[in-house]
Amino acid sequence: MKRYIACFMLVLSSSLGTDMALSVEPIESAGNKEPLLTPGQTSSEIKAPGKNGGSYHVYLPTEYTAERKWPVLFVMSPGGGNAETLKRYIDGAEKNNWILAVSVQSRNGFSKSEDAVLDMVGDVCKRLPIDPKRMYSSGMSGGARMAFWLSEEMKSKGFAGVLACGAGGTPSKMSSKTVVVGLCGSNCFNRWDMACTFKGLKNNDSILRFFPGGHDWAESDLITYGMFWLNGCFLETKPPANTASAEEKQRFLSKVLEEIEKNKESDPERAYDWAICPFVDSVSAAPAASPPLPALMKNPKVQLYIAGLKEMDSFVKKHFATSSMDYLNHNGTVAAKRDADKLAEKYKGTKLAGLFTKLGEPSIAP
Repeated sequence: MKRYIACFMLVLSSSLGTDMALSVEPIESAGNKEPLLTPGQTSSEIKAPGKNGGSYHVYLPTEYTAERKWPVLFVMSPGGGNAETLKRYIDGAEKNNWILAVSVQSRNGFSKSEDAVLDMVGDVCKRLPIDPKRMYSSGMSGGARMAFWLSEEMKSKGFAGVLACGAGGTPSKMSSKTVVVGLCGSNCFNRWDMACTFKGLKNNDSILRFFPGGHDWAESDLITYGMFWLNGCFLETKPPANTASAEEKQRFLSKVLEEIEKNKESDPERAYDWAICPFVDSVSAAPAASPPLPALMKNPKVQLYIAGLKEMDSFVKKHFATSSMDYLNHNGTVAAKRDADKLAEKYKGTKLAGLFTKLGEPSIAP
């Protein structure tokens, strides 16, 4: 299935390598030697060793065990990260069984943000059983740029994916194997930047999603969806080599099917969004069940929604994938408003109508 840059509204150091030590080393507090890490809880601040003084917080999913390797998502915030930053990622971490880590020092305007991120990555990979093939990064605004930077820095190591909110990266510096999920407010001044980034990406599984709003984090539901998309992209190419692999695929599929079942009657458009997650429509994914996508596509409302997604893809490419500086040069053009209004009317009755209208309006100045 072709991965459209579909935009929709949801209600609601090169020194780091795959040869990092992956042995488990309990993280302890300096004073009482008590472990700081508890599955299902965000840790207190953990100081990474080294001269840079970087620190971070970790969240382990409730099913965490030291007996296997785990995917990890590194998070950066434009104002510096903390336990609160991770809250919007916890639902996705639990449902996908991912470890989370957020840098405390990395922030906009801090000259040593890169050092702080590398401190975090190196220490997490030393202390916890991380799967080096399943490393991801995420952030918002300047944090998103750091997320892209980390993927570029670890390009030769097979960095798996980036989940970026409100800012883009440099496709020419990225591996074509790195999947990107972009989340952007409809009236964010970086919508041009993100559209240009996705125009240059070589990975066909990468997607850009717009949500109503300005330059801000996406809601937790959309972040969870982005994490599922990245996880599905990995599982889609992973051969069923062992029982653990098969169990993980089945767990993933069950979680997605739950979302589809929950929404197929009340919100078929959202059910469709979940049904097109990578791996879900694979014949081998659900040999004992009917694939959910064909049934959903018989729904007239879903058919209209699919057509709208394709037209939104074209709209974004035409009006935003021009220059990252067009938030200054061509913000709120007559042509964009004209096209957006026509599409809002054409897709009236779908979730896309209001989003088309907002995309035709000027962005909110930084």
